[in-house]
Amino acid sequence: YNPLCPMVVVSVGKLCCSLALYLRHDGSLEKLAGQLRASGIMVRNYLVVAALYCLYDVLSFVSLGYFDPQTYTVLLQLRIVTTAMIWELAFGRTNCWSKRFGLVLIAAGCAAKQAGNSGSIATTPGSTSSLRYVFIAVQVLSNSLASVANEVL
Repeated sequence: YNPLCPMVVVSVGKLCCSLALYLRHDGSLEKLAGQLRASGIMVRNYLVVAALYCLYDVLSFVSLGYFDPQTYTVLLQLRIVTTAMIWELAFGRTNCWSKRFGLVLIAAGCAAKQAGNSGSIATTPGSTSSLRYVFIAVQVLSNSLASVANEVL
């Protein structure tokens, strides 16, 4: 089973639906090509965001193979913390102390859950424990970067 296969099928389906709706309501393929060329920088920026979301989706399938659903969900809550940190950097504003304290509590809760749960990792042949956490970290980071970049754009 390749986790990339469902994502390719879903992405191609979304592209076909989008093209069909565009052709039905907005114009022809020539008009679409002209609009894409005229908005090249914007298209490039949104393609980067879309690629980050696609990476997140693929890593969701991979990570669910390594972790049980409860552990996966708890670790995914770290998206809140990373999104807040990236948001502060992107917008040059800081969160108040109570929000930061809440973020620390979320991170501590995730760490405590993982520290006390040794049997939560699914056994997948040929995978190391640290690689599993790298997948989660990249997944969380890609989602947080995409979310903030989408807001900036």
